[in-house]
Amino acid sequence: MTTNEQDRHGSPRDRGQADYYYGRLWSPHYYKGDSFSSELVEHKEMTEEEVKQYTEGYQDQLAGQKDWGCEDILDATVISEEGYQFNKEYEAIMNDVHEQITKKDE
Repeated sequence: MTTNEQDRHGSPRDRGQADYYYGRLWSPHYYKGDSFSSELVEHKEMTEEEVKQYTEGYQDQLAGQKDWGCEDILDATVISEEGYQFNKEYEAIMNDVHEQITKKDE
């Protein structure tokens, strides 16, 4: 992809930047044209280069993240070794839910 193509609205890099900015999980995808108004290309359909561009956009920290007004939760957000973003608080809640469901099934 040319530099202009990499920076266009809907490109893998653009989608990675948007996902990081809005605090969404790492989930490679892009649009063949403009975001939300053209065909979506999902992770399983992407080339290694496209996933790399998405990840570079996701890791581009220059834009920072949107301030949702809940710093205590955002401060608990980390990036795992695999590149997935998760929230420690959410992970603890989901582990508790899983434990409760497992106990009911026993």
